[in-house]
Amino acid sequence: MLIAAINKAHIQKLKAQLKKEFGMKDLGGTKKILGMEITQDRDSSRLWLSQENYVLKVLERFNMTEVRPVTTLLASHFKLSSMQCLQSPEEEKMHRVPYASAVESFMTWSALGLTSLCS
Repeated sequence: MLIAAINKAHIQKLKAQLKKEFGMKDLGGTKKILGMEITQDRDSSRLWLSQENYVLKVLERFNMTEVRPVTTLLASHFKLSSMQCLQSPEEEKMHRVPYASAVESFMTWSALGLTSLCS
């Protein structure tokens, strides 16, 4: 279970309540969740999420491990929507095309706001 709050006292209170009800062990700070690596700078109160391993797996799946990484800027007004997806029998056909699958994987990654293919 991942617990996050601005106030550390709230976290301690919740953990104490949970320990009363359940047998649990505090594993300390989170380094990874749902396949994303978490990096935290406590001094500046900043947090970074990385999906580098996911991107590497996608590159490997489509034999693209030797490509050069580039940063792709995404305009702030650019929005991705399910309305842009194919809505016909063509959609099923495209799911069988490896290129479409690769693009879909990277578009999903990009839609999460992760716009650089390198860390």
